Amino acid sequence: PDRPGILKIVSGEGDITISGYSGREVRIKVTSTGGKTVAPEEDPKAKGLKRISGTGFSIMTDREANAVLITRPMDDTTELDIQVPFATSLKIGGVSTKDAADIQNIVINSVTSSILGFTGGAFEGDIKIQNVNGELEISTLDGDISLTNVSGAAVVNCIDGDIAAVFRVIPENRPMAFS
Repeated sequence: PDRPGILKIVSGEGDITISGYSGREVRIKVTSTGGKTVAPEEDPKAKGLKRISGTGFSIMTDREANAVLITRPMDDTTELDIQVPFATSLKIGGVSTKDAADIQNIVINSVTSSILGFTGGAFEGDIKIQNVNGELEISTLDGDISLTNVSGAAVVNCIDGDIAAVFRVIPENRPMAFS
């Protein structure tokens, strides 16, 4: 916990708020605002299909990498309010498939890429990040992205929404991109 941490969030819908604080733990508050699922017997496209388990909300940790991975269900709106130590890098949305530690990332990325042309992500909902010092890789399909009082390199992608960023410190010789 004394090393800088990594927080990764992939998939799902709902707002994400991340705030840095002086503690050593990742604190997560989850609020489900209701699913959009249709019972299989009511959906003609689902006739004869079975739901595969493990498609819901999950939290995984990797002590070696000092990382936390959160996945959210695709058929439910799940709001996340998270507190992280100040020195935490964030990867929200498109997660690299070279990250072999999480086979789930590879599956999510390949499915969403083939269906939507979008590699992972918080599909709908606003992303608000404040008081964090670390590398930021943020991608969303539909929602605004707000960075407040952050420092570190940032790569931010938003398909349908606004991006607002206020940096405390801008790193020298580090690439940054906003699109």
